[in-house]
Amino acid sequence: LLLRHDLPAKLYKFRVASEADGVVMKRLYLVKCEYRAPFRAFLEAHQSVQKAPSIALVDACLALHQSNSKEGLHRRTQATERAVQDALHHPKLIEALELERRIEEVEIGMARMLLPFTDLARYMENRKASLRAVLGIVEASELPALEELLRRLRPLLCRKAGSELRTGIRPLLLDLQGVLRDTGLSSSDTFPFGSYRFKTSTEATRLRLESLLSQLQTLVDLCSIKGGMAIGGGSDVPQSIIRGLAMIDSELFTAQHGDWMEMVLEQRKLEASSEPSFTELSETIQRAEIDAGVTAAPRKQLNMLRERLDFLEKDRVKRFEVLQEMVGELCSRDLNMEIELTAPDQDVILELPPMSPLGVFGLQLQVAQEPLPLG
Repeated sequence: LLLRHDLPAKLYKFRVASEADGVVMKRLYLVKCEYRAPFRAFLEAHQSVQKAPSIALVDACLALHQSNSKEGLHRRTQATERAVQDALHHPKLIEALELERRIEEVEIGMARMLLPFTDLARYMENRKASLRAVLGIVEASELPALEELLRRLRPLLCRKAGSELRTGIRPLLLDLQGVLRDTGLSSSDTFPFGSYRFKTSTEATRLRLESLLSQLQTLVDLCSIKGGMAIGGGSDVPQSIIRGLAMIDSELFTAQHGDWMEMVLEQRKLEASSEPSFTELSETIQRAEIDAGVTAAPRKQLNMLRERLDFLEKDRVKRFEVLQEMVGELCSRDLNMEIELTAPDQDVILELPPMSPLGVFGLQLQVAQEPLPLG
């Protein structure tokens, strides 16, 4: 009796409730899409005001110009210049830049050994060449890993960088650390030199480096013999590339990579060591340079800047009024509630939680198989 009457009825009620929830979610999603544009417009206007020079500083400089106080302008200019120099000579920033310089030198040393392999990868692509299994050197089952390595080497160390090209070797260094390039890739593509999930980070990086060097040596051996590659027209790999490949020094590359890892870890410790953070230092330098430019500007430019600041603030207020009207109308119409928005001050930093492109209701609507008007 339970199976014939009660259970089907309850399942039907559950289905009706689920469909009703899907309809409500879709309506809430559409409501969010309605106020998203004015909300984004207000955020952009608020950020523009915060990035602009301080109105108080502009008014102070204009007052000094009106009173013809050259000494006061000189003192303020010196003060802003000192602020710029103090920000640029912060001990944490100096140490970080020195580490970055040393890291770049080590990267250049590794890049010189990898450059012939990147030339080989591009040469093979242009000539539509492919690798061949050779007894005693490489088996057919190992060819996909070598082809994947060539694919990752191809866009590195290009003289003319494009949208998909890189001028350095950091993407390859990230591969050695097991960092994902693309979350949509499969596990084999994500970790071309092995995942080593149950190893420590240091041990996994060492094993990946050994795998990379082994594959590079295999490429050297294949290029050095007849029949290692199938190239259109029956030609061989140019001797200039082969000579460059033979210059690979595994011990030197391993030592340079170890030095690079030590400096990167030291850089990370420096970033997390103490305040201020690098982001705060960057903002401080930017603000100090803006203030220095304002104090050094002539009176005519200051007047134009003052008018521009007034326009930015009026635009921010106007966009907030549009947002306030839109939100009030939506809440009254769809939620049957009254809501009052208060405009934030100019100096308030608006921090929003990280969100996915689907937003708050997107996942639920996907489960309900509802179309999402993204955009």
